[in-house]
Amino acid sequence: MLGALKSIKFVVMCGVVIVVFILWILLEASNSKQDVLRSELNQVKQNNMINQTTIKALNEEQYKTNLLLVNRQKIHSKVERKLNENIKFLKEKLSKNECYLQPWPPDVIERLRSDY
Repeated sequence: MLGALKSIKFVVMCGVVIVVFILWILLEASNSKQDVLRSELNQVKQNNMINQTTIKALNEEQYKTNLLLVNRQKIHSKVERKLNENIKFLKEKLSKNECYLQPWPPDVIERLRSDY
């Protein structure tokens, strides 16, 4: 009976040693996986910082471009308004001119319509 207890004790001790060895191997695998994940996380953080910097630069560039386009549109509207005022003024001046009010002679109209 004493021999059976010793063999059971030996088997249990071998089982405990095997379980500890397996847990140690699993722990090492887990640690190496964590190291890989940490390095991937650091790489993703760096990429994120680069992307955030790029987004910020693009937003600033977009704001400046938008400002330029708005200013260009304001200038264009101002120039167009001035041009329309000038056209109106010139039409009013021409309407008082007798030569402008008379129709052109038919031969001049035909000559202008003819092919060059």
